[in-house]
Amino acid sequence: IQYAMDLDVDIQGFSEVNANFQKTSVRKLFQDTVTILDKAAKATWATSSLPNPSDFKPGGSGLVTFGRTAARVTESGHDGLGRWAYQVLNRDLRQILIMNIYQCCEVSSTSNGISTACQQQQILLREQNKSPEPRRHFRKDLIDFLWKRRQANGNIVPIIMGDWNDVSEGTELRSEE
Repeated sequence: IQYAMDLDVDIQGFSEVNANFQKTSVRKLFQDTVTILDKAAKATWATSSLPNPSDFKPGGSGLVTFGRTAARVTESGHDGLGRWAYQVLNRDLRQILIMNIYQCCEVSSTSNGISTACQQQQILLREQNKSPEPRRHFRKDLIDFLWKRRQANGNIVPIIMGDWNDVSEGTELRSEE
């Protein structure tokens, strides 16, 4: 974060943060770090909704908007799997949807249940009654999220950054037609 401040960066994305933002102490530590460096900054952090007693949790993403740009943030949020954090900035008559994403790697047959993919598999099965293929759902869920935002506000412009971990075919956002 200090490096971004030194370079006068307006918006910084963080992928695979590996922090359990469900824990108040972890959220406070990250927020305090940002606030010490820039009192105006707005931070949004994402982690999966799967309970974990540790401060460490694989995956996650974050987005920090600094300085005068932070005053334009009107909304922020994240998805329940820790795949993206977003902020909406007002700019004249337009809104800009800034997203930082983290798509998990392929599921390993040797995963011990704590990997990002394993967390997402468990949530997809238990809470959303979907097949346990996090990478396939990432693409579909991201497109659905963007379409809903676009339908709610036709003037919104999305900017997406982050870590796609795109190592196989069929994970890009373009249509498969």
